[in-house]
Amino acid sequence: MSSPRGARVEAAQRTLTQATEGTTTNKEEEEEEKKEATSSGLSLDERVARAKQLLAEKKAQKEEKENKVGTSVVDSIKNSQYVLQIDLILQTESDKELERRELGKSLQQQKRSREDEEARKIAEERRKDKEEEMAARERVKRQIELDRQERAARYNQEKERERQRVEEEKARKMEEEAKRVEREIIANR
Repeated sequence: MSSPRGARVEAAQRTLTQATEGTTTNKEEEEEEKKEATSSGLSLDERVARAKQLLAEKKAQKEEKENKVGTSVVDSIKNSQYVLQIDLILQTESDKELERRELGKSLQQQKRSREDEEARKIAEERRKDKEEEMAARERVKRQIELDRQERAARYNQEKERERQRVEEEKARKMEEEAKRVEREIIANR
């Protein structure tokens, strides 16, 4: 199975061959050219060079035939025009391939750039989440400490009130005892 590019090269070669000779060439030559043109192991530049070489060989064969037969100048101009058209087609294919590769590189770079940006955003979100979590923990710790201080203050106030109440109770009992002793003294007199 040949590639689309190989098929176009074959078509261009057949067109050139038909235009230069007026008919198709020998079947064996066509099959050999197809095999050489569609060999998948060759790079694009190598195939272009091979196609140019084949065109030059065909042109040389045709010129030999023309010299023998004595073709006109108009025919040789037509042949050179076909060769130029084939060269233009091959050059266009090469340019398209280069453009396709550049586009692929550009798309890969854009994809990497987007992935990097997403990774940065995720990292930034994680950092902010951690900061918020630490701030929330700090607020909770401060609130716990305030609650402890408030409880300690209430406890101390209650303890102070209890101490004052006990002292007041003692003072009242002492006063009552003093009144009772005074009444006893007065009664004993």
